[in-house]
Amino acid sequence: MEKLPVKEVKRKINSGVYNIIKYSTGQGLQPTSVNTDSYIDIRDNKAHQQIYTKLINFKSKEDLYKQEKVRFKHGVLLYGSPGNGKTREICKIMEFAQKDDLVILNVPSDCSLTDLRQFREALSNQFVVIVLEELTERLNSRQDSLENILSFLDGEDSWEKCFVIATTNYPEDLPYNVIDRPGRFNLVIEFPNPTLKEKVRYLIGRGYTEDEARRIAKLTEGLSLDYLVQGITHSKLNNKSLEDYLRETSQFRNRVSGKFRGKIGIGREENSDDYADDFSIYDDDEDAPLTKPKIGIRGTNK
Repeated sequence: MEKLPVKEVKRKINSGVYNIIKYSTGQGLQPTSVNTDSYIDIRDNKAHQQIYTKLINFKSKEDLYKQEKVRFKHGVLLYGSPGNGKTREICKIMEFAQKDDLVILNVPSDCSLTDLRQFREALSNQFVVIVLEELTERLNSRQDSLENILSFLDGEDSWEKCFVIATTNYPEDLPYNVIDRPGRFNLVIEFPNPTLKEKVRYLIGRGYTEDEARRIAKLTEGLSLDYLVQGITHSKLNNKSLEDYLRETSQFRNRVSGKFRGKIGIGREENSDDYADDFSIYDDDEDAPLTKPKIGIRGTNK
């Protein structure tokens, strides 16, 4: 696929999904595709549909934002322990956005938010969806300072005509002032571990009987969806039943958890209630029938 240097973006950009890339002579955009063939919709509350509806409704209100002299941008933050579907839901949103002729920028982890300044001018006439995964890792790796992130969200580096979708695995490690203003993130959604019912739904979608799915799902109580996804793959590679593979994995986790708890993410799982709600959601729309989650983010205000 053709690379678009920054100076050619404004002239040649078409709708679609783009990765920001670095090469010898500078930075540019690389068109990419989104594959959701393996996506199985298991959640009772459809996060991607909620977010995309919010996106389309927001996009239609540009004239109102101009009238009120407010920056035309919106932010969504998805949070939850690793492996519970944040990226999969984003891929579905990208798929919808492609069909509606939108421009989507995927910002890789090695791209600083300050690098986006040059693209902001080049795309000033476009409505752009920006995907920014793992905010916490950006801070921990020092790829971006807190000042850079706040400036991008609602400061001098903030975009017009922009819908930002960001994620974090560990919201408790984010400074509170990243989300303490509605202008930074207007919608906050938690992705908890899937319920027993949702895991059964996933396993049935992968070809297991309902009885098999229920037995297997109980073996992963308190664990993320990725334990099932990876378990299916590795059990086949090791010529074992999924149930046997998950039992062995559980024994291994029990052996190492005492030594590594809190150091490699073990023990960070959210509480798992088989009958809990799918998502905890905060939405700044007054008419939204949603509640603000107890997100437990620390830090100072700015």
